[in-house]
Amino acid sequence: MSLSRRDFLAAAGTGTVGALLGSAWGATQSVDSITQVDNPLKAYPNRDWEEVYHDIYEYDSVDWTVCHPNCTQSCALNFYMKNGVPIRAEQIYHEEEGSPGPGGPGGYEEAGVTRHWNPRGCMKGLTLHRRTFEPSRIKYPMVRKGWSPDDPNPEGRGEDEFERVSWDEAIDLIAEKMASLEDEKRFHIFNAIKSDGLITRHGAGRRLASIFGGCEWTEYDWYADLPPGHVITTGYQTSDADASAWRAADYTIMQGKT
Repeated sequence: MSLSRRDFLAAAGTGTVGALLGSAWGATQSVDSITQVDNPLKAYPNRDWEEVYHDIYEYDSVDWTVCHPNCTQSCALNFYMKNGVPIRAEQIYHEEEGSPGPGGPGGYEEAGVTRHWNPRGCMKGLTLHRRTFEPSRIKYPMVRKGWSPDDPNPEGRGEDEFERVSWDEAIDLIAEKMASLEDEKRFHIFNAIKSDGLITRHGAGRRLASIFGGCEWTEYDWYADLPPGHVITTGYQTSDADASAWRAADYTIMQGKT
């Protein structure tokens, strides 16, 4: 910083010369001068930060899985694991000998699959693990502060804060409410929504509804989309294989249009 006589007198007139000398001008005296670099490829600044950046993607193992968020395409993915947590996902390119696939040791190679089928997977599937392991994800039950079984206080919806409760408290509250509905014979309006997951998502909701004499509803019941159409046409509901396996099929039916 160059402080001219005119600048000094102007600063002195406003009473800011002390601050000027102590902050702006004074601070510049402790800053290292800029090194002149003729070839930036031969003289690069400190690169220690790169190791920290690279370690973000360091992994312990690679696990094979199938993406199943609800699109029914079942794309095969590799999950790169670190301390038991997936840190990134990548598509599996089924072309090498012995890759996972239908029909035995040859895998998809025997089915004549080439790299032209790849890549499989979309951004939703490739980033779904971030949502699952997101630090801000709520992993415990919460109850609206102004709510109680005896006084639901519906006016507080959208306004009240939520407070954390134990799993035992949450399950007791749900059970009490369901028992109350059963006593009032109100389960004709009970809608069982299936849980998530590959194992329990279909059976759990149906069993719960059956216990109380209710039924399971889905959106397909009222707009008659894919599952009803599959059942009427083929007698079987929504069974999709990995697209790489299509070429191994003896007979293929394409329903609808693209």
